[in-house]
Amino acid sequence: MNLPDEDPEEKKLNEEIAIWEEKLREIFGDSFIFQNRNENFFFSKLLNKRIKDEKELSDYIEKRLIWFEQLRSHIAKVPLTDRTDMTRNVVREKLKSLVKQKFAELREARRSSLSKIAQRAERMYEDDFVSFFNDIYDASIGTSDSNHSTDHSESDEGRQKLPRRNRTFSGIGERRKG
Repeated sequence: MNLPDEDPEEKKLNEEIAIWEEKLREIFGDSFIFQNRNENFFFSKLLNKRIKDEKELSDYIEKRLIWFEQLRSHIAKVPLTDRTDMTRNVVREKLKSLVKQKFAELREARRSSLSKIAQRAERMYEDDFVSFFNDIYDASIGTSDSNHSTDHSESDEGRQKLPRRNRTFSGIGERRKG
């Protein structure tokens, strides 16, 4: 009777699984433990990490919105003297140009980091990474534009008209009237 450990294919598979587990330990740290090689444990650990990352992203966006509110409030409270309207306009224009300059700096810093992220995401996509996320749905959440709404109770009057097809697929056909 052959034991599973004596089968060369089984030995090779066990070695590959051991290497795979070691790589997972590198990713998740030494606290990563397989419970009888239960894949549910692996996926729950992975998804819990994803949930934590999503929460961090949400917190970042909330902090960013609060920062914008503070900036708006601060700019609204800039003291201006009661001189002529011309002087007030000069001060306002200087303030506007300063804010525009600082926002350009912020935008450049954000663009460089986001372009790196986009390149990594593109590489993952090109490497045939199967996405389990519905990115189109996620991107449409929170948009107030009725064109993107899936609610059929709204009228279609505001919808953008699709281009009219004048020819068939092969390029030959009658022009539709309409």
